[in-house]
Amino acid sequence: MTEITERFTGFTMINTFSPPVERAEELKAVLIRATEEFMQHVDGFVSANFHVAVDGSNRIVNYVQWTSERHFKAAFGNEAWNRWFDPVNVYAPPDVLPCRVAYVSNERLGAAGGDAR
Repeated sequence: MTEITERFTGFTMINTFSPPVERAEELKAVLIRATEEFMQHVDGFVSANFHVAVDGSNRIVNYVQWTSERHFKAAFGNEAWNRWFDPVNVYAPPDVLPCRVAYVSNERLGAAGGDAR
């Protein structure tokens, strides 16, 4: 499960894809299949999320957490990675941004979630 906290000491990748409008759904399916059938079984994988832009651009944003940068690099260097993710480049090469969590703000839920200050 995705948990974004300032205490997270792992490695985060934010990937954005800008496929042609007519190929966006197909790319999303390829990404989800690669995640479910390969990536989530790789050592060090924590979570992956996909968001689709609602501005008509059909851009896809992917937020991926790994336990460490070392785990990500080991997965990325794996030959199986290329078999799963090389087809993605046919649709739209990702714009890749390695990150670390710097700040998190969460809504407090009053009585259900604590003091709503």
